Amino acid sequence: MAAVWALARARLRRRWPALLGLALVVGLASGAVMAAAIGARRTDTAYARLLEATLADDVEVEVGGLDDPGFYEGLRRLPQVADLGLESIALLAPAMAGEPREYWAGTRLIAQVSADGRLGRTVNRPLLLAGRQPHPARPHEVGISESLARRWRLGPGGTVRLRALAPDQLPSLFAGKQVIPTGPTLALTVAAVQRLPDDLAAGVQVADGFVSLTPAFYRSYRDRIANFPPAARVRLQRGQADVAAFTAEALRLASDNPEVSVIPRTDLNVLVEQATRAQTVALALFAALAAAAALVVVGQTLTRELLLATAGQETVRALGASHGQLFTAMMLPIGLVGAVGGLLGAGIAVLASPLTPMGLARRAEPSPGLTVHLAGLGIGILATLVLLGACVAVPAWRLARSRPDRDGASGGAGIASTLPDTAARAGLPPSSVAGLRLAFEQGRSHRAVPVRTSLVGVTAGIVAFTAALSFGASLDHLLGTPRLYGWNFDAVAGDWQLDDPGGDRPAWLAGNPHVGEFSAVYLTTVRVQGSEIEVAGFGTDSGRVFPTILEGREPSSPDEIAFGTRTLRQLGLRLGETVTVSAGRSLTMRVVGRSALVNTDAVGVGSGALLTLDGLRRLESDPGSGYGVFYVRYAPGVDPETAMESLRRPASGPSQVVVVPRPPSDVANLGRVGGLPGVLAGLLALLAASTLAHLLVTSVRRRRRDLAVLKTLGFVRRQISAAVAWQATTVALVALAVGLPLGVALGRWSWSLLIDRIGLGAEPVTPWPVLLAAALATVLAANLVAAWPGRMAARTRPAVALRSE
Repeated sequence: MAAVWALARARLRRRWPALLGLALVVGLASGAVMAAAIGARRTDTAYARLLEATLADDVEVEVGGLDDPGFYEGLRRLPQVADLGLESIALLAPAMAGEPREYWAGTRLIAQVSADGRLGRTVNRPLLLAGRQPHPARPHEVGISESLARRWRLGPGGTVRLRALAPDQLPSLFAGKQVIPTGPTLALTVAAVQRLPDDLAAGVQVADGFVSLTPAFYRSYRDRIANFPPAARVRLQRGQADVAAFTAEALRLASDNPEVSVIPRTDLNVLVEQATRAQTVALALFAALAAAAALVVVGQTLTRELLLATAGQETVRALGASHGQLFTAMMLPIGLVGAVGGLLGAGIAVLASPLTPMGLARRAEPSPGLTVHLAGLGIGILATLVLLGACVAVPAWRLARSRPDRDGASGGAGIASTLPDTAARAGLPPSSVAGLRLAFEQGRSHRAVPVRTSLVGVTAGIVAFTAALSFGASLDHLLGTPRLYGWNFDAVAGDWQLDDPGGDRPAWLAGNPHVGEFSAVYLTTVRVQGSEIEVAGFGTDSGRVFPTILEGREPSSPDEIAFGTRTLRQLGLRLGETVTVSAGRSLTMRVVGRSALVNTDAVGVGSGALLTLDGLRRLESDPGSGYGVFYVRYAPGVDPETAMESLRRPASGPSQVVVVPRPPSDVANLGRVGGLPGVLAGLLALLAASTLAHLLVTSVRRRRRDLAVLKTLGFVRRQISAAVAWQATTVALVALAVGLPLGVALGRWSWSLLIDRIGLGAEPVTPWPVLLAAALATVLAANLVAAWPGRMAARTRPAVALRSE
């Protein structure tokens, strides 16, 4: 071992600047991969950790129209129950400046009231973002969600003004009518800005936010304002594992009340998990692409470093060093590079931890800011060591066993390129010909330069850089093109019921000159193969305005149906097959299409089904179980703002809430990580530039004799610098010629993989103008990188260089 340590120390002393530079490159690459991988994990688990941190309930038990304290006490004594809190919902409308006056159509404010003092303390305890918890004995203190704090620009000490519905307004509200609150006007003091798991579940359903009111408020106002009877929020002993047993016991206790319903939190969890899935996939894909590109680029650079480290190896072999000793002596510095790089990467990942999670998962994260994820960092450091060792083990073993050729070269002789000869015959300047030789000819003996591994490394960087640009362009195109995520219309407006005579053909829409066509859409649920599916029934008397159909066509008869992509996969159906659909009655329908979107209020894309309004009427036995809207397409040439205002305040008919194109939560959350492709592109460009710089510096140092000969033959400093610039330009052009098409193919494949998982049909986009500009920037960057090595080469002193040879 003494011989191995001596060899390793000698190489470290001789090559420590290069090895330090390699460790920095490895640290940068591993840090980016660790940060993305840990960020993906934190994104995936953020909501589950928020549930744990807030002592969130596992089930909600609703007792329809009845306040039964005895039933709640019976629930509390069940063996599956760890704790229970009672929650009422007060019907309040915001009276802040600029808020609409109507309750139902004008707001989605959710006012939670603790009816027993346990809710908000031992069950569903909010995370405090600012202030303190509202005092349970003070009726006019309130906690507000962060979305409301931003919207109303309020913090602790501010005042929230709310209007309450009177109890006698409930029948009008349940009839689907807009009502103006006539109950008490409340001025409440904000004690806390807070976060609860329900905030996120409501956020993906486009609620404005939550306010949390005290038990004292419940006692003071329960008989003066409209509110729902308390529901039990139950935290179970073993979480979701006890849901089935608890549900059976709860229904047994409520055997004399058929209106009791048990709602597992898993229903809400699915909403949030669907909304954050795109972010998790995007971060994981970023980590995988960055790791693959870094392995290729860094692996080639390390292999080149091994080749350079073989100088003088035959002398050591002649002194008695074995193949195993030479191999171990080569691997020890690489192991040190991996260890230092892994530790640097871990530090970078920790510093980058406040950047993740992103989007909705960022709101779910209970511990934002600087985070040390020990398990992830440990795995990352170990993976860095193992992967780097695996990359160079085979080349190191081959080099340790290689024998010099007759000229003293370690390895095969350099292969002369015909391109420089062709360039010379074509009359190109001598500096150009010399640069081409430097780029393509490896050289011999101790002057050999591993140009092929360098070309592979730079090309790999170009491939990944191009893939990142192509992926980013496809994402931008999706976010900027509503049709691709299902919005094949301009707005959603209106409110009607299935049993309303003529409700699906209102005069205020039919007579609007800004409206080209519209479809009446009724949204409800049906059962298909034992699963509840949200469906939209389309009336086409005033136009065929459907969401984007990805495959097949829209339903046109009562026995036809189109499914969203995800639902079609879950049910295992294909176009042309038949399926039984049931609500009050059952019908056999033929699958005729696959849609990107069903309901514009849905959590994600590709869930649910489309059918005709006639088909829905044949199925539906309870017309009040859903609600109706209108999908509107504007007349050609009208101003969208003017058209939207004409829908919001029509000349005849009631005022309407108008929803304009917005990405579903899956797409919106993917857009929140839209900066990742740019970050990845920048990282890979930096890796490719470092590989090129390493090649040029190595080439100048190893070819001092060749440069001295050129100077002796009459090359001036400017020509020597030009030769190095030509070398860099040639490497960049070859890498671009190979890397651009491969990168475009990789970017398109990555996009197709992600978009297929989400359930859309958005084709990948190739940004040719951006890629052309990137190619020109690559050549310019190569020449900038060559500036310092060119100056080093120009300062070569022929006499000193030749004498040292």
